[in-house]
Amino acid sequence: MPSSPEKQLSGAKVESRARVLQPKPTKEFMMFLEEIGSIVGNEKPGEVSGEGSNRDLGGSGSGGAQGQQTSARDEAIKHLPAPVVMQKQLEKHIKQEIKMLSKKTKQLAGLKKPGAAYMLNELYSQIRKLSAILEALLESSTEFIRRLFIRVFVDRQALL
Repeated sequence: MPSSPEKQLSGAKVESRARVLQPKPTKEFMMFLEEIGSIVGNEKPGEVSGEGSNRDLGGSGSGGAQGQQTSARDEAIKHLPAPVVMQKQLEKHIKQEIKMLSKKTKQLAGLKKPGAAYMLNELYSQIRKLSAILEALLESSTEFIRRLFIRVFVDRQALL
C-alpha cells in the first residue's frame, strides 16, 4: 500500500532548503537600464534606488533648480477660478454623477440576478451621499469649496 506524500515528508527530514539566488547584473544589462532611464528622463538606476551613490536623500545638496520649477498641480491651484465659479462647476459635476448613477439604478432595477439588490442598494447609497455633499456645498465656506474643487478637478479624484 503506497503511503501518501505528506507522510513521506513528515517521516523524512528534508535537509536541503530551496534558496533563490538573484543573478548579478551584467554590464550590458546595466547599460541597457541607463539607456532606458536617459530616454525616459530619469536618473541612472543605481542613483534612483540609492545603490552606489553618496548623495544625501534629504535633498539639501543639488536641489537648487528644483525649487524654481512648479508642478502642474501647483500651477492649477494658483489659477483657481472664483469661489462662485468653483461652486457652480462642482454643483454641475455632482449633478452629472447623480444622473449617471440614476441611470445605472434604472438598469439594475429590472434584473433578477443574484447580487442585483445589493448593487442597487450601493448605488442608492452613493446617490444619497452625493446629494448630501451637494446640499453641504450650497451652505459651505469657500475653503471647503476650494478643497473639494482641487480634489475633483485638479487631482482628478472621485468624490466618494
